[in-house]
Amino acid sequence: MILRKFNGAYVLDKPAGASTHTPDGGVTEGFIEMAGRLLKSQLWAVHRLDNTTSGCLLVTTSSQNVDLWTKILSKGKKKYVFISPRKSKESVWSFSGRIEKLGPHKFDLLSGDPNSHTTFARLAPCGLGFLYEAEISTGKTHQIRIHARASGIPILGDVEYGGMPFSRIMLHSHCLELDGDKTISPLPRVFELGTKNPESMENLDTNSSQNTLTNQKFDEGFAKFLISLDRRRFLLDYYKDQGNAFRLVHREWVTKKGVRLSVEKLGDVLQILSYFGRDPDKNFAEALAREAGCEHWFVRQMFDRGKGLSGKRENIKSSSPELPLQWTVRESRMKFDLRYNQGLSSGLFLDQRLNRDRILKTSQGKRVANFFSYTCGFSLAAALGGAHEVVSIDTSASSLEWGKDNFKLNGLNPESYEFFKADALFFLRSSAKRNRIFDIIILDPPTFSRSKHGTFSVKENLSELLELSFKCLDKKGTLLVTVNDENVSSEFLSRAIETAALKTQFSPLRVERVHIPYDFEFPLERNTVMKGYWVSKL
Repeated sequence: MILRKFNGAYVLDKPAGASTHTPDGGVTEGFIEMAGRLLKSQLWAVHRLDNTTSGCLLVTTSSQNVDLWTKILSKGKKKYVFISPRKSKESVWSFSGRIEKLGPHKFDLLSGDPNSHTTFARLAPCGLGFLYEAEISTGKTHQIRIHARASGIPILGDVEYGGMPFSRIMLHSHCLELDGDKTISPLPRVFELGTKNPESMENLDTNSSQNTLTNQKFDEGFAKFLISLDRRRFLLDYYKDQGNAFRLVHREWVTKKGVRLSVEKLGDVLQILSYFGRDPDKNFAEALAREAGCEHWFVRQMFDRGKGLSGKRENIKSSSPELPLQWTVRESRMKFDLRYNQGLSSGLFLDQRLNRDRILKTSQGKRVANFFSYTCGFSLAAALGGAHEVVSIDTSASSLEWGKDNFKLNGLNPESYEFFKADALFFLRSSAKRNRIFDIIILDPPTFSRSKHGTFSVKENLSELLELSFKCLDKKGTLLVTVNDENVSSEFLSRAIETAALKTQFSPLRVERVHIPYDFEFPLERNTVMKGYWVSKL
């Protein structure tokens, strides 16, 4: 993530798909806010990059130094590279023009004195067309994109300014030269994709309604994977000493053909989650695993849990040879035993990573109850964090046994903790009657489940679940509640929490939205899949 560190400033490597700042109304953080949280320092942008542009971004650690670094940047050099399917007539040329704002987020060239200048150079043919360099001496919004279109070489993926559709806009901030020091951001891997015969692209009709790269010999799915992986490489590098399990593709990968994939790096194993019944082939899966640095891979077909699994329906569609039945991944101070052949998950929900870390850091001496505990990830965090009591409650005996194995893997004796095969509502009712109180209660209910006590549905049973939890929560305690359902909104969950707190007189409340790991909600999401809150009493 850090390309260069100066006294009071950084050059950061911004991925494509992240805005420089958190957008208005946005739930997920902008790149600067996320980087500041990771670096434990508030950051200010000296310049900005479009959401779609990757590469060198200059930031400072003090608002008072923004003007100073702006002057340094204005005297330096800013060089970008981009790909266009078109071959320019000249190898080196300049373009000047007047760029004005024409409406919300819309800019274009108008007549008048030039206020923008770009120097272009055609560098070389490449897999997807031709690679160009653009050096700018001014910094107007969308300048390179507008000037490239006017020069007859619209940027690949930049449909707004005449480019052909692609999975991202192929524009990259490659070099910043400040006070004679050059900082280079390596080209994203997707820039290397495509055929070895770019000359075949010269005659493409950019005005055609069939404005695509369909005649090119590259795999669009693999391009999507490279782009998703490029977005997260900084995160994998930053956390490489703290863990080895991450989501590499979240919600970016949905095609018109009905293919939807999520991809996770689970240590040395790549898990490909396939939805809607269309599965990737072996060669494709092997290519993803190689790119992610994984020795093994498997494809898991995902079903609608509400409809259940019929008979012996197999959800592992294909796998690499000698795929291990069990393997271990690391997360912070924790180790987890994963298994590919038990149910619809390998044993660890990666989107709860930050919440587990918070439990790990705040459980010292606490009484902790983990409902819907599955393989007891939160319970393990609490136990390693020094909790006085840890209770794991789940309706699945096999999941609880798996949880006990996780405790053993981390040098903990499961007999020193409580594991109950029970329905969450039943256990909470019993605890309320016996006045059993907890300092931390964790609720991560499934969207839908069945047990001998009947069915559980978030929308139908959440209110009672929250009311019972508040009755069993110490007045100085903390409730963590999360829901992973695209059909349940943050507003629905927030209202349910407030209503339950009023009914049980657990108010006024302090409510804090959970942080979603950046490898999950990397695209700018106004509504994240996982919604959750940390709740305590003011």
